[in-house]
Amino acid sequence: MLYDIDRNLVTTVPHETEYRAWISNLSDKDLAGIRKQLTRMITDSDIHTSSWMPGEDWTGTPFEPIYETACGQSFQKAGWCFGLILWELMMEREEAWCFIKDPDREILGTTYFRVPDLDDRTGG
Repeated sequence: MLYDIDRNLVTTVPHETEYRAWISNLSDKDLAGIRKQLTRMITDSDIHTSSWMPGEDWTGTPFEPIYETACGQSFQKAGWCFGLILWELMMEREEAWCFIKDPDREILGTTYFRVPDLDDRTGG
């Protein structure tokens, strides 16, 4: 479950039209591989910043098809698509997560952090 910083439940993916168009270019296998890798990464820690997670070079990683296939080799669009895949995955998690964006834009991306006291609301 995903909550904003004010602890309001979030149930939609932002920029849904663009997001759905991008991921429609991915094969089911590629999307499953991306989600599997992200799930592994999420499980390892209680705080994540989307722009730091995939690393700078996606060559040979499950994330490469985002750049190569989904977003037509646009670095910027691939970053946005990656972030929205992560967003959707965080919404689907059983445990509660909140997110925040740096208002000064010194940290790009979205930072997610576990909020166990909200698990009571979700049964997680």
